[in-house]
Amino acid sequence: MEGGNEASTNNVQIYRTGLQTGDTYDVIPHASGVLYERNGNFYLISAAHNFDKEDITRLGFLNNKLELVIFQGELSRFSTDNPVNEPADIAVYRLSANTISDIKEDGYEFISDNDIIINKEYDPNGQLHLFGYPSSKSKKNRKERVIRRKPFHLISNLKRIPKIKRYDPIINLPIGWHYRKLKSSDNLRVRSCKPAGLSGCGLWYEEDGKLKLIGIMISYNQQHSFLMGTTIDLALEIIRIKFDGSAPKTKLIELKY
Repeated sequence: MEGGNEASTNNVQIYRTGLQTGDTYDVIPHASGVLYERNGNFYLISAAHNFDKEDITRLGFLNNKLELVIFQGELSRFSTDNPVNEPADIAVYRLSANTISDIKEDGYEFISDNDIIINKEYDPNGQLHLFGYPSSKSKKNRKERVIRRKPFHLISNLKRIPKIKRYDPIINLPIGWHYRKLKSSDNLRVRSCKPAGLSGCGLWYEEDGKLKLIGIMISYNQQHSFLMGTTIDLALEIIRIKFDGSAPKTKLIELKY
């Protein structure tokens, strides 16, 4: 994948249904996710906590007509109801044919193995890109009955962090998030938005002008000014064990699923 905003076409904003008014439901910005295809299977990869304690039959994406299309398929995840799983916090949704058709019809694209790096084979000092959908950038205009939404693009680096609970240096990827020190894609300083809604978005490594997916964002630590990601290896392991035995195997961990 070429560098720049092209990665935003592989990231989808997740919405959930809210209150019902007559025959319609309110829609609420919920989270973000990354679209991935392998061997004819199409997946939505996101953070597990986006699905915990949620009715997944009320989660979907808004198409170009601002209709909520509910995701259908098979969901597998590390439930964060168990604190042991919190450093992992990864979910993989194998999408149904109808959902795939709806997503493609809307102009989204799915990344492939060529767009992913596993086993942390990259320069830890390299430039990282985050594409996602903060809830604060989805504005409802009730008079016009539209939702104006805008993806967020952050450029940052991996960050050294103090010893904290529920952090695994093998699988977690902390990146700097400083309120007054963020940079836009054209290298200008920008003010931070609220990170709510970024959970599940992709973390991309820039290599020779191309962006490669290395992780999925899962949380925000305000005290120490960083966002936490989980390496994409875990999502590939879920796919390998649950859906496609030929998926590449990570060397970082051994999953018992």
